[in-house]
Amino acid sequence: MTKVKNMDRQTIEDQLKRRGGLIKELSPVTKFLFVVCTAVLSILYGGPVFIAIISASYLILSFSAHVFHTFSKAYVKIFVFFGLMLILMSSLFQNSESEVIFSIGKIPLYEAGFLRGCKMSSIILSLAGGLLLFTATTPIQDLMAVLGKMGLSSNVVYIVVASFQSINELSGKMGQILDAQSSRGIETEGNLFIRIKAILPMLITLLLSSMVSAEEKAIALEARCFNCHCKRTSLRVYNTDKMDVVIMTAIVLITVAFIVLKVMLSK
Repeated sequence: MTKVKNMDRQTIEDQLKRRGGLIKELSPVTKFLFVVCTAVLSILYGGPVFIAIISASYLILSFSAHVFHTFSKAYVKIFVFFGLMLILMSSLFQNSESEVIFSIGKIPLYEAGFLRGCKMSSIILSLAGGLLLFTATTPIQDLMAVLGKMGLSSNVVYIVVASFQSINELSGKMGQILDAQSSRGIETEGNLFIRIKAILPMLITLLLSSMVSAEEKAIALEARCFNCHCKRTSLRVYNTDKMDVVIMTAIVLITVAFIVLKVMLSK
């Protein structure tokens, strides 16, 4: 009987197994460790070369995980609106010994500000890109299973998971509200003034729908005995594979090696 139950559980786990290559099969802990280590390295080695390397790495990883289309669209927006704008704004400022690297018309861009902007952009792009890739390649069920296995309470697990889900839910509701307003003849496209007028009623509608959704979720959780203090079971049982241990060890060793190298070069 026990053997049959184990076979049934294995069959369920095989059916729920992720697809998308090695990256989606990795533990969420492994992927989150990679994000943290890249953020640490961006603080130490931030610059134009690091931006090129980390951007290429994220795009290659997203392509291998079959999430290149969705990831690249979001990452390019962050790169343009935060990375490039931060570099440009920082390059306009100078110090006493700064040299002009190039000019846009009559506007000079200074080397010291350019390097400072590249360093700040490296930190933003490494964190934002890493979190985007993490959410795109990590199913919510896996994240819940790992957090529960770490000993976190069900309330904390729900808060973390709901935080990740709320971004997609709000963006989806926003698109539905915009389509509904357009179908009623309300202008949602045009100059800045028209867009601002369209956003205000949309925000009110989005706030009300979010409150209704939160109440529905609370009722659903209570109906499922969410606050019951008893032993909980889980359909998905997540165990750390040997591959995760090897990759986590490699990530930590590479990060430590780069940190030591930076310390030695700074002396």
